Amino acid sequence: MLPTLECLAPFATAARRMVPHSMRCLLTFQGYELFATYAEQIGMEQKFYDRIIESVEQSDWLPVTVSDAYAERICAEIGLARDDLKMIPPGIPTGETIDPTRAAKIVREAFPDYRPDVPLVSFVGRRDAEKGLDLLLYAARILRSRGIDLQLAICGPTSFGNNYLQACRQIAWNLRVPVLWSDFVTDEVRSAIFRMSRTVVYPSIHEEPFGMVPVEAMVQHTPVVVPDTGGVAGLIHVGDHQAGLSFRSWDSGDLALQIERLLSDAALHARLAADTPKVADHFSVERLGERILDHVGLPHWFNEIDRIRSPDGSTAASSRAPCRSSRRVSRGSASGWSTGSSSIRRTARSTSCSPGSVPAVR
Repeated sequence: MLPTLECLAPFATAARRMVPHSMRCLLTFQGYELFATYAEQIGMEQKFYDRIIESVEQSDWLPVTVSDAYAERICAEIGLARDDLKMIPPGIPTGETIDPTRAAKIVREAFPDYRPDVPLVSFVGRRDAEKGLDLLLYAARILRSRGIDLQLAICGPTSFGNNYLQACRQIAWNLRVPVLWSDFVTDEVRSAIFRMSRTVVYPSIHEEPFGMVPVEAMVQHTPVVVPDTGGVAGLIHVGDHQAGLSFRSWDSGDLALQIERLLSDAALHARLAADTPKVADHFSVERLGERILDHVGLPHWFNEIDRIRSPDGSTAASSRAPCRSSRRVSRGSASGWSTGSSSIRRTARSTSCSPGSVPAVR
């Protein structure tokens, strides 16, 4: 079973004890903090963390976390050691870059008030309180007070009701900031918005584990602006490539400054836009698949099938012996794990296989 989100992992751990055959599991951290908040409200936060720790011990491979920043948070809050986790970012479908002429037509049809002669700054995603959309509205008002014309697009569903969204609409009305509002948008409209935007802003006020929206914007060659905390902060740099700017978290004034740079500095915008495809590819579904296969010790299947294909075109069965990778993990002094007040440290892990063999996954 892979991947298994940490909130579901205790069920997988229990299920493994109830079946006669062997099941292997890879645990993935993504979103535990929301469940921890609910657990804290009923006085069960530590018990929730204990169950996650138990599931980590039972994972057949190092549990996956979606960013280095998220790994640090997990270690601090749950009590794991950093070497108990493997960072593998999610995969985002890259698809194709939409043609600008077609994108402009789609946006005009979706938003009759869209003005193609005014720079578009957009957000597409969940419109809930933790996304910090009010910061974007304040930043837009700051820029307009400096004589910088722009229009906003704020689109997407909500998961926790419409109270925050209604408050943002009232803020925009009072600040006299023009906004193209929309609830759910199709993938085509979303891509068109990204393509026509001067920049896409992700003003989240909490430590995002990752951030899908900025990468989706990069696919459309659009630079992004992200906060400088959480996993989303690390999305804009891959090696020597840079696909956006960061602002001081919770600071609408600095957010306004970074947006202004992308609106007014054509050379900066062009340089960042040129790097967006390279950064986006780093977070593609293809790269995710490769990293997961490498992590669990499996070959990249298409290449492997080609390699073992027989001369007559049929696929020959590989004669390589499978191997089993085992983690001797359990809690207590007789186990391969030792526990402390703030961390769990792996003291034994073994892999028994012949060179070039593939671990068996059941």
